[in-house]
Amino acid sequence: MRIRSLFFSTLTSKPCTHHARALAAVVMALTCGTSTLAAQGRQRGGAPDQSAPVRERVAPVLWNPEQIFPLAVAHASDLKLTDEQRVQIETIASKLRASNAPLLEAIDTLRPPQVQLPDPNNPTALTARAIAELIQWQWRATADDLRQLEQLHANAAQVWHLRAIFFDYMALPQFTGPAEEKAVQLDPLSYIDRYNLALYRMLEKRYNEAARISAEAWALQPAQPELQMLNVQIALGRNDMASAERTLASLVAQDGENSPNTVGARFYIDVAKKNFAQARKTVNAVAASFPASGIPATDLGTAYAMTDDVDSAIKWYRRAFELRDPLFMRVSYANPQLTKLYADPRWKALRATPEARDWEEARLEIAKKSQSPE
Repeated sequence: MRIRSLFFSTLTSKPCTHHARALAAVVMALTCGTSTLAAQGRQRGGAPDQSAPVRERVAPVLWNPEQIFPLAVAHASDLKLTDEQRVQIETIASKLRASNAPLLEAIDTLRPPQVQLPDPNNPTALTARAIAELIQWQWRATADDLRQLEQLHANAAQVWHLRAIFFDYMALPQFTGPAEEKAVQLDPLSYIDRYNLALYRMLEKRYNEAARISAEAWALQPAQPELQMLNVQIALGRNDMASAERTLASLVAQDGENSPNTVGARFYIDVAKKNFAQARKTVNAVAASFPASGIPATDLGTAYAMTDDVDSAIKWYRRAFELRDPLFMRVSYANPQLTKLYADPRWKALRATPEARDWEEARLEIAKKSQSPE
């Protein structure tokens, strides 16, 4: 589970998630992209849809949050988003602008996802549509649009970064790491790509490698709070509580006792110590500010499951299911240790839904059609 300071968090979860930060979920949680812009191009035209309202056009730039997010929020009704989803998008957009964080998520800025794009070669529109499809759990359509992006911009770091995030959401680690490695090769000065690669290695329990890559990210941007929280997780994975607590102390001194990253790092330490009562208090406080906190419902469910509170976990996983949080489907793959949760009939019912079965089928199909970068 990845508690995202935004997030997917992620998805990041990211950065996100997933992750890698958040919706950072919408994703966030798509729970992050690179912090640099690429593929500046001329404005491309297309025959306007006379039946649709007139909307501002965006230049074909890869993942510029300043362009994508205002339009996304303004036209969120096209995607039939709930008020909660809209609040999450607005929160993430604000944090991205304020921190110059990478772009993890975006919404279709020009058309609902079912409508043909005016120019299928416009990378901004393609990216936005892919992420809109992800929110609606259209896994195959998302994969198709990302393949088209790769064909258009095969050597763009942002494309490989976005593919890595998508593979992470689809619980395909055999493709996630190689895609992020390709992004690092193409943009060696990208902090977020190294951060995400360290995160993926940590999730794979390759802790020594995660620590090495985290140090490389630190060299690019020293003392980033979210990187220190990741270092706490890495230290705990290596059973080095002393190092985790030293990193936490440094994080408190730098970022404050109540910062999201400090709270997240302390949560992980409490769970490692089996101090579940204190850990639950932390999750309760974060959950009380949902969705404005930007922490996806899936991450809240996983946090409760980590504290052995299955009832609360099920409540938030059901919320994640209702919100179509892209992080939800990968939970059992990303967190195999939550055996008490997975034995619960309520969890089994969620995983027996047609939507969950469709994701499992799509996951296998996408794996067959995908390949790692050379």
